[in-house]
Amino acid sequence: MDTFDLQTFMALSGQHYPDHGNCGRRAVCFASGSNCIPEIRGFSALGIPLGLAAGQLVGREGDFSAAVTEIEALAGTGMPVFLDSGAFGEFRSGVEISEKTWFARLALYEHLAKILGPQLYVVAPDKVCNQPATLERLQHFSFEIRNVADYGAQVILPLQSGDLAPDEFQAAAQEILSLEVIPAFPMWGGITSPETVLAFVRATRPEKIHLLGLGASNRRTQDLLDELWDIKSDLLISQDAMLLKSRLGTEEKPRKFDHTTTSSRSICDGAYDVDRAWDLNWDFTEEIGDPSNWLPVTWRKDLAKQAGLSKKEAAVFAKDPTSFMNMDFEPGYTYWENSWLSQGLDTAWKKYLLDETAGRRRAWAIVKAFGDHPAAGQFQPVFAQEIDPVGELDAHPDYEGLKAFCRENNLSIPTLGSKPLEAVC
Repeated sequence: MDTFDLQTFMALSGQHYPDHGNCGRRAVCFASGSNCIPEIRGFSALGIPLGLAAGQLVGREGDFSAAVTEIEALAGTGMPVFLDSGAFGEFRSGVEISEKTWFARLALYEHLAKILGPQLYVVAPDKVCNQPATLERLQHFSFEIRNVADYGAQVILPLQSGDLAPDEFQAAAQEILSLEVIPAFPMWGGITSPETVLAFVRATRPEKIHLLGLGASNRRTQDLLDELWDIKSDLLISQDAMLLKSRLGTEEKPRKFDHTTTSSRSICDGAYDVDRAWDLNWDFTEEIGDPSNWLPVTWRKDLAKQAGLSKKEAAVFAKDPTSFMNMDFEPGYTYWENSWLSQGLDTAWKKYLLDETAGRRRAWAIVKAFGDHPAAGQFQPVFAQEIDPVGELDAHPDYEGLKAFCRENNLSIPTLGSKPLEAVC
């Protein structure tokens, strides 16, 4: 039996990939804003490629966040990764990105390019709505951009508005960089008209194009994609949008992601439920009797105060809660008989579980909220097993469809990952 082949799956599996129109053609849609580990895990488990912001992954001193390690784990999975420069944030805030910050972000580009190669799509340094400044930045950082491309990463160039026509601007940029780029049109807020995009494709016949800030779930997107494919049937189209925001509401008007997040909290109502759902191997009867093993030091002083302990008692409790609880506060009665203290430990345990499972629960909530999204099922699921160890994803229609497709086409069913979730940002 042949191994799972991503390109074959994309080419043949019209019924399992987001389908625009009746032509079986589909665009790759990245989930922008997936900058933390839960988002990376949740969207990857649904086969939704990630869109990330370099500015959220690099610290002030150029250090990389813990999420970068999770992105590295996608190497070899076929899951593409879209990495934005953060120029739109500069535009919104009015605070210019410093040269030091640009170098730090480009260092992240190069780091991930070495690991992900052609799976990585990076947005070239640009300045929103400013062609001359964009060309200046490309010139200034041309060496770094070429290094990223040399590792196989695909460079996306936003075609900013200005005196030059889009094709002229692309030509000027490619001359500066001495490499081919993927032309991209900023689509948020209607800044670029569909007619401009269509005219560009008619004139230049590009192999690939990217639509910045355009989601997969609205009718305007579907119509534009169909028109683009009518012009060039083999055009490879990618797009990115804030999927999480599309299903995030307010306290007064919650939406689907809010509901799944709330339901994920109920999993922590009982220790054994947490055990089964998240495979944490915690036994309440053992853990509650050994608070020194889990009760955070910063909580101990407040708990002692709430229980009415004296200063001397509070000091002993803070140092070693387990030993303190097993001490007699009067002959024949240990501190476990202090109802205020024992109830306080029960409450602290539940809070501790919520904190410890926050990342797992958020990833699970994403899976539950976006399983029916048009962007789901684009690629082979990754990280599914640790998000859903009890097997709910196996019953997910997109994953069932993927397995059925593999069987029908004599392909091996892809193996899901098993790397533990160790950090939450």
